[in-house]
Amino acid sequence: MNVLQKMKKALLLLVFLLALWVAVSAAARHAYFLPGYGSALNLIFPPNDIWMPLASAQVQKGVRKYEFTISHKYPGNHEVKVSIPRQKGLETLPPELIVTMEIEQKGQVLIKRSGSGSSFWGFERQGTNFCQYSFPEDVSSRGKILCHVLIEGDIDSLLDRYGDVVIAIGKGPDK
Repeated sequence: MNVLQKMKKALLLLVFLLALWVAVSAAARHAYFLPGYGSALNLIFPPNDIWMPLASAQVQKGVRKYEFTISHKYPGNHEVKVSIPRQKGLETLPPELIVTMEIEQKGQVLIKRSGSGSSFWGFERQGTNFCQYSFPEDVSSRGKILCHVLIEGDIDSLLDRYGDVVIAIGKGPDK
């Protein structure tokens, strides 16, 4: 075997290994397997749509219950967010707001979480994160699942004050 043939074999092996790494990374990025590796990849090289909500709705006066059909795209923590347009300063949402989230599939409850949340401030919106869960650890289903959200507290005063109150379910920070 001459040197040229050995170089061709080495190059072919390198190309094969690179293609295998790309395929494994793409599958891990969407939690088909190795979700920890996928979360790390998404942290280092975040996809453009990673922070887009899986579902959202404008909060309306007198409406406390919301229902969303969601399908997870990326592994890691997810949460329910109640947000308002960004305000000057570090004003927070009222601490008496409590959100209860129930995720079900085929009539079976997979997760039920409830409680008060933690504040966040973004460039365009600010609000409170509630009911954190992890995909695929807590919810392993890839298909569409039903998420019921109940808001308790004086949400009507928020609507009177800010007008634009949004509830959303989406990717949260991974720790």
